[in-house]
Parts: sequence; C-alpha cells; structure tokens
Amino acid sequence: MSDLFFTLLGFIIGFSFWQFFAGKYEGDKLKRSIRFRVGKYYIHIHHWFIAFVLLVLFNIIDIIHPIIIGFFVGSIIQGLKYRDRFLFIYKISDFEKIYSKWKK
Repeated sequence: MSDLFFTLLGFIIGFSFWQFFAGKYEGDKLKRSIRFRVGKYYIHIHHWFIAFVLLVLFNIIDIIHPIIIGFFVGSIIQGLKYRDRFLFIYKISDFEKIYSKWKK
C-alpha cells in the first residue's frame, strides 16, 4: 500500500480520535485538559500543540512513518478548529468570562 494511503488513514484516525475524546466546544470536558495552575493563572497545553511538538521531534529523530505523520497532522487540524486554540495562559478569575461565551 502507498504512503498516501497510510498518511490519510493516520489523518482520519487522529482527527476522529480527538473529535470523540476532546470536548464538543471550547471549555467542554476540562477534566481531560492539560492545565497547570501557576499562581493566579492557568497554563493550558492544547492537544494540537502537543501533536505539533511530537511531529517535529519524530522528524528530528527520524521516526517518520506515514500513519504517524497523518495521525499528528489530523490531531493538529482537529485541535485548530477550536476558537481558544491560541489561548495558552489566562487568569483563573477570567475562566468563566472566557469560556461561558462558547457553551452550547
């Protein structure tokens, strides 16, 4: 089978996994989020960012398999769909104000 097939398969698996596992909207399923409390702030590490870092690292250490690349790219694209995709640091006191606008 071709690399394109495995890349697309990985993409579908990665995108679908996060569609199911991540929240339906911004701020949903926060118990699954990777957030650290630092003083008065939350630091939120988004799954798309982790997938991006892993994609870069896997390429650096030469672990390049089309299904892995597809999985990470699918994870990144799915994560970038969220409107809070670039919100990494915010005041804990601002949490409700930020996320209440996206509740469905």
